Amino acid sequence: MNYKYFYTDYAKNKEIPGEKPSKAVKARVLRSMKRVLTAPDNFLGMLNDQGQCLQFMVNADRSVLIDIPIVEDGAFIGSKSKIAT
Repeated sequence: MNYKYFYTDYAKNKEIPGEKPSKAVKARVLRSMKRVLTAPDNFLGMLNDQGQCLQFMVNADRSVLIDIPIVEDGAFIGSKSKIAT
């Protein structure tokens, strides 16, 4: 199964833009998560077939914010978030 994902790695100045997500197998996405989610402000997002997104962002204290944006009728209306340590 392929997944669509995007990320920004500010520490290494690399990205896959959210507007043009890449397709990859689960193992590749997991390797990217391990590589990207190491420095503050770096983030990675994954999209399902319906365009729903799951995002991960590294905070200054190295915890990770897990965020699910909520979109209705094409408009962002909020999100569900959790901090992971």
